[in-house]
Amino acid sequence: SPSFSIAAIVILALGIGANTAVFSLVNVVLLRPLPFPKAHQLMELRLTDPKANIRGNFGDADFLAVQEQQKSFSRIAAYALGQSGISFSTGGEAQRVRGAYVTSGFFEVLGIAPERGRGFLAADDEPTAERVAIISHDFWSRQLGEDASIVGKSMRMNGRPVTVVGIAPANVRFPSNQPVDVWQLMRIQPASARPPFYLAVFGRLRPGVTPQQAAE
Repeated sequence: SPSFSIAAIVILALGIGANTAVFSLVNVVLLRPLPFPKAHQLMELRLTDPKANIRGNFGDADFLAVQEQQKSFSRIAAYALGQSGISFSTGGEAQRVRGAYVTSGFFEVLGIAPERGRGFLAADDEPTAERVAIISHDFWSRQLGEDASIVGKSMRMNGRPVTVVGIAPANVRFPSNQPVDVWQLMRIQPASARPPFYLAVFGRLRPGVTPQQAAE
């Protein structure tokens, strides 16, 4: 799927019962190049659990386990599938904009630095931290008149106050083929139950690590 175009795919076998995550190579599929630095290091991770008849997306507990225990990636990140609309307002009538819900490592894994402001920080994941978002260059220009003071200001997104912390470079569309207006940070919470399996996960290989090594 073009919207899922990470440079390679690794299938994960995750042993939840033993609270361990191990990589096993099933296949590696090279897809079209992505417009990101060193795109060959980007890999999509898939979850497999034959006992639970699961293959594909991650649940919260799966993502947190792999994030904590994997050794092959400099960092992994995730975005929520099936959640693409965000209600946005700066004080007037709310509008529906194209959005994506992503974890704090999203832009770092892609190798993208904001054009203005900052990226998501680990501190933004804290339960008491304010809700934050990064907006696209096109959205900033089209809807906000390239107001440089927007960074650090609060908007209402889905009825809640959200602080804009950065503006992405022009033409960044991932994880969709369509332009994205807003990337809102989502916090993955520890959960005892695995479903729902709604997270698409990807990572950037550590220097010197091959896809085959990551999958072993």
